[in-house]
Amino acid sequence: MKNSKEAKTDAALPAYCNPPNPCPVGYAAEDGCLEQFENTAGFSRQFQASQDCMCDSEHMFDCPASAGRDLHSSGTGNDLIDTDLDRIMEQIQVITLSSASILSCPWYQNFAVYYSAVYYSAVYYSAVYYSAVYYSAVYYSAVYYSAVYYSAVYYSAVYYSAVYYSAVYYSAVHYSAVNYSAVHYNAVYYSAVHYSAVNYSAVHYNAVYYSVVYYSVLQTGIASSM
Repeated sequence: MKNSKEAKTDAALPAYCNPPNPCPVGYAAEDGCLEQFENTAGFSRQFQASQDCMCDSEHMFDCPASAGRDLHSSGTGNDLIDTDLDRIMEQIQVITLSSASILSCPWYQNFAVYYSAVYYSAVYYSAVYYSAVYYSAVYYSAVYYSAVYYSAVYYSAVYYSAVYYSAVYYSAVHYSAVNYSAVHYNAVYYSAVHYSAVNYSAVHYNAVYYSVVYYSVLQTGIASSM
């Protein structure tokens, strides 16, 4: 097996497309890319249509007619490897450019700012709403329980006042009845005693009177018989 000699060079790798792709963020024209370009969709379509890019006919199903160079046209293995690496690096740059372009687009920034504002507004108003609902529930619960408490206190006071005044009233009626009954019975008793005393006094005086009369009659009869 013969040892093959490799020719090494410091020359820059050929561009993947001609003219080259726009420069990603952080790259300049010295890196083999287009630095001055219009960052719009219309410019991108027109620019890509005018480019002459290499095509890997071995790995691509179909190569466009504008592809001026074939990756396998050189016939050397080293050229194929270098071209593949260049193509991969160009694709990485395109992806980086696309991401950077999207992020730097005014419409994307406005879109992100708008939806961020909408999101934070929704979060804020949701927090405000739930806070209002919570504090309203707490307030109305406090009002309800306060009303129940004060109603219970009021009705308890009314009930106990009614019981107290009823007890006082019935006690007064009871003591009044007892007092009037005692007065009545005392009056009857003292009336009975009085009438009894008068009756016994009358009987006593009558007995004394009749005794005096009797003895007077006896004395008179005795005196007349002598």
